[in-house]
Amino acid sequence: MTANDHEENPQTEINTGGGAYVEGNVSVTGTGSFIGHDKKDTYINMGDLTTSAEKRAKDAHAQIMDEILHNFTNLSVTIWGLEEHNAPQPFWDIRRANETELAYQDRARSYFQQYLTWLHTAIESHEFSANAYDSYKRDLAHNEQWATHIKNVYDEFKKTLDAFHRLEHGLQHILSLDLADQQRALDSVSVYQEMLLNAKIGLTTALAEVCLVAEKQVTLDMLAETLQLIHLDLSLQPGKAGWSEAWRVMAKFTAEKAEILRERSANLSKSASREIERRVSDPYLVMLRKTSGLPSELTDTEVWALGRKEIDNTEQDPLKLLRMAANSFIESDGHASVVYLRRILEAQTLSPVQRKFVELSLHRIEQPEVYQDSLGLMIFKVTERGNFDRAGIKMGDVLVSINGNAIIEPMDIAYELAGNDPVLLGLVRDGKYSQVVVQGGESAGAALSPLIIIKVLQL
Repeated sequence: MTANDHEENPQTEINTGGGAYVEGNVSVTGTGSFIGHDKKDTYINMGDLTTSAEKRAKDAHAQIMDEILHNFTNLSVTIWGLEEHNAPQPFWDIRRANETELAYQDRARSYFQQYLTWLHTAIESHEFSANAYDSYKRDLAHNEQWATHIKNVYDEFKKTLDAFHRLEHGLQHILSLDLADQQRALDSVSVYQEMLLNAKIGLTTALAEVCLVAEKQVTLDMLAETLQLIHLDLSLQPGKAGWSEAWRVMAKFTAEKAEILRERSANLSKSASREIERRVSDPYLVMLRKTSGLPSELTDTEVWALGRKEIDNTEQDPLKLLRMAANSFIESDGHASVVYLRRILEAQTLSPVQRKFVELSLHRIEQPEVYQDSLGLMIFKVTERGNFDRAGIKMGDVLVSINGNAIIEPMDIAYELAGNDPVLLGLVRDGKYSQVVVQGGESAGAALSPLIIIKVLQL
């Protein structure tokens, strides 16, 4: 082949016996070397592709195994810290002599918040990493078995991390609820135990996968030594033997978790033996007590009377349950009201309006701040082309204020509408607050009732 031939045919394939020669659109491969004829000629040394891929997979395996060992250590240390240091249960057992109920409640919540702050720091400070896995997993793919098992390891790591965050969020949610001390303690400890077991289940499942890809006994010995931090005494071997041992421990943790969930369910059914919350926090009830000359905390007589009342766990009639919920709420025992309202929602005979009323009543008890200082008046029916209908008020809306003042009872609306001036109504729809203007000088043209305490009136 002459130089001219080469110029006239720029796509000629040339086997040089070495490297890769690219001329125009042509790649020439081999194992030797080649020097191009002009500036367009390019030489690429491809080497032995098969051997290189195997070597890259082994190198990737080594790098990722180092990271896996690092992660096992840090996740185990986090679990150890949660187990050995600040468990949440002591806060409700520390009551000082002559301490008032209000002071005790505030101090207990403060301790709980301090624990949450510590917990957040502990969770965020661990040094978990997936950098090596992300960088080398493409090279690892040459060995399909390794790639599959190591992917499973990192998936289980993510479940372990998720358990830590769910513990934090679960305790934050419990703190946000208006619970008696005893119930808050039971719920907190139960969530704490469940999430720690979830973390251990994730870690031991990851360990089972590691046993299937570990090539050195020393690797598994290091893992076993690390897991002694969380009181796991394991004798691990590469392959199926180690996998079976890890799964045996994981199954033990799973059985412990099932027992915790059974205990939690049993505690919920024992709601009759509950501690009475002295402090009245619902703004509507605080207003009623103040109007009646009662203190903002339940008196000893009220606490004694409520303590002798048991929650009826047998009644199924929705109307009777609704009356029981209303009485319980007025007695400042919202816990029992929630139990009754939830049982009503299990009934299959409720009309859409009735179901909406119960759902909103339950929401009103659990999130009173949404409804400002009012109990809330639910719209049952709106007369077509009537006053409220023209203002855009709909069935299911909850009226909470009128001209900036909390609505105490339905007659507050009737009184304001008697004048000729426009009236500004505040309402809650789908959990969000908004305002509408209603024309004065005419009736509302709607049927409504206070939430929880059903009493439908036509205005």
